Amino acid sequence: MSQYKISKKRLAQIIKEEYQSLNEDNALTRTINRWAEEAKSIPPHLTVARMMQDGDLDGAMETIKSMKHAQAMAVEDEVVANVDEVPYNRSGDVSEQSLHSIRSLIHQELKNL
Repeated sequence: MSQYKISKKRLAQIIKEEYQSLNEDNALTRTINRWAEEAKSIPPHLTVARMMQDGDLDGAMETIKSMKHAQAMAVEDEVVANVDEVPYNRSGDVSEQSLHSIRSLIHQELKNL
């Protein structure tokens, strides 16, 4: 026998309230998940601008650092790919002309950051 004394009507009301609460939580969770997915398509520079407008300067700085790191990694990958294509002279050293080309490419890419 139950230790609680409650009417069937009150029990039905409690169950209904709890069911509604669960549905509201699920709706909220679905909305949050949808927003998170939509946020992935927002360009980072717009996210930084919004953070700055909201006063989240630390978040904006972290995002900018991440963007710069990603750009630097892309430049590094491009330079490595281009170095693999650089012609070598017979001694195995990279020619002065090739070094100049590599330096120019690095300088140009770093200016774009």
